[in-house]
Parts: sequence; structure tokens; C-alpha cells
Amino acid sequence: MVKQQPLVDFVQRVRDLVVAEKLDGLVGTRIDVDGFSVTVYWHGQQPAALGDLVDRAPEGARVSVDSVPFSATQLDREAERLIAEYRGTVLRVGRNDDFTGLDVGISTGVAAAETVIRSAMPLTFRPAAPPKKAAARFGDVSPYWGGAMISTPDSSTWCTAGYTVNLADGRKGAVTAAHCHKDGNSVWEAGLNSTTYGAEVRISQSTDSMLLTGQAYDDSTYIDAWDSPYGVDVQGWRSPILGEYICDNGAFSGMVCENVLVWDVDQIIDLGGGNVVHSVFTTTTGPRFGSAGEGDSGGAAITFTQAGGEDRALILGEIIAIWTEAISDVCHGVQDRLCGLFVDHVDVNAINSALNVTPMN
Repeated sequence: MVKQQPLVDFVQRVRDLVVAEKLDGLVGTRIDVDGFSVTVYWHGQQPAALGDLVDRAPEGARVSVDSVPFSATQLDREAERLIAEYRGTVLRVGRNDDFTGLDVGISTGVAAAETVIRSAMPLTFRPAAPPKKAAARFGDVSPYWGGAMISTPDSSTWCTAGYTVNLADGRKGAVTAAHCHKDGNSVWEAGLNSTTYGAEVRISQSTDSMLLTGQAYDDSTYIDAWDSPYGVDVQGWRSPILGEYICDNGAFSGMVCENVLVWDVDQIIDLGGGNVVHSVFTTTTGPRFGSAGEGDSGGAAITFTQAGGEDRALILGEIIAIWTEAISDVCHGVQDRLCGLFVDHVDVNAINSALNVTPMN
């Protein structure tokens, strides 16, 4: 991750420029760590300020600005239309890897989809299966940390507390996945200790996220293996970048950082039961070991930064599902479960907005 940091910092400067100047042309970014390059995808006239920023790119980095035919709003609106109009056929849809159209995951054959699904935008179809909800740090104590295993009092559901948050009224809480909710239950316990971790107070189906409050929470998050007692403080948060390497941090898998690549961003997926989730990004690890699986739902996607000479965590999002068309029964951490070679997450900024929280730091 050290090699990619100058590229990540440059992308963040682009994002900051867009916010500061109220620009609407940014559609996406990609980094190539091995090639030490950044690509910025832009719709419409490129502002002079962007050119000035490119001129100040990190030493040795190749930066290009590619023009694309559709704005971010146009792409997102068409993705919304497709997943709503072709419910059951379109299981996931979002911006393709060069931001010129949409990538569509379908439950039917490609040939059949091409004759049925119509769009004014370029569409790339691929077979997909319904995602499997990846519904623990097993002995957390108050004040509670992110990354801990949590369970319902009857131990029928096991998930991961993703990260601690600040509420607008000054209280503290923790975020996990909304699909972990079980009818008739609103209280979660801290793993094998059976002490109350928090009560459900707010749920967002569109970001598959849920807020727990009522106890004391610390700004630390567990790291390392599933049985690790170690943690680091949370320094802040940001959206993921296409092409960067990150870590998944589920309670059952532990922190997995090896070859966890952000594979796509800005997707919409259908979790089933009418639950359509927005602002999804996907990671992939390659052909053998998945980075998350059953029990890791709600866990955070993180990366690291330095503060005061020590490692600190940055929150990127929340684990919500694994692809059932690419599953391994060989997992990191706890065995005898299923893990995904492709893992879906929700962008942290979408969760912040939906639940009206910010990660605690």
C-alpha cells in the first residue's frame, strides 16, 4: 500500500477540487499501482484548475484525463432504471471499467438479455447469481471496538460490528449491515461475552446499513487475525478508488489485505426481497482465498495512513455480500464456511449520509 499512496493522495486532491469548485464533470478515477499511473474520467469541458492539478502530479506518475460521453448523474439514473424495470433479470448494474457505459449482471443468458434489455447507453452483459449475504473478534468488552463479532441473544445470527460512529446529537454508536436484522430482535450482544453491544435504532435498506447505540464505544478497530486482541485508532474515512488495494476486516475472517483489489465502483445490486442497495463497490482477491465470507457482514473495508508515526485506519465502507458465482470453501480465519472471491461493500459516505453519522476519530 505504500507504493500506491502518492496516487491515492492525488485522487483525493482531484475530489477536493471538485467539491471546492462545485464541478460536476468528474465521473470516476482509476489508479494502476504497478504502472504508477492515474486516469481521471471527465464529462464535458475540462476546467483549467484540473489541468493545473495534473501538472502538479506526483513525481514519476503518469496522469491522463479521459473524456467520457455520459455524466455521473446520467449513468446512475440509467442504472436505477434498469434494475427497477428488469427486476429479477438485472441483479447488479453500475459504471463499467472505463466509465463509458454500464456493466450489467444478469440472471439469464447473455444472448437473451441482449434481445430484451434496451438502453441508449452501451451495455456490457455478464452472467450473475444472486449475492449471498455474508451474515465474529469474539470476546469484545466495553468500550466496544469496530471489527468485533456480534450476535443476537439466541445466537441465531452472527455478524460484524463495522466501525464506531458519532451521531449528530453527540452520542456514539456502531454500524453493521441491515440484512443482519432479525424480526423480533433489536438487541445485539458482544460475541461470546453475552454483554449488550447495542440496540438497533436506525436502518437504511438502500445502503444495507444499521445503527446500534446505547453502550460505550471506542474509536479503535480490531486488526490482524480473527482471534487477534490488537487494534488501531480510526483516523478518518474516504470513498474507495478503482484499482487500489485495500483490506477487508470481518470478525470471522479477520483482516485480509493480500491482493484485495477494488474491482468496480458505483454499482447498484439487488439483494433480493425488494432490497436494492446503492453505492456498492466490489473487491476481488484472485482464484483461491476470499477476503470475506459468512459472519463478516457489517465488517469494514479499510486502508491505512500514518499519524504521529503510527498506523491509523481509514474507513472505506462496509461488507455486505459475496458473489455466489465465485465462492470458495477455503477461508481465512474461521473455517467450515463459505467465502467470496468477489465481495460487495457499500461506500462509507453513502452510509454516513443515510444514517446521519460520521466515523468516530
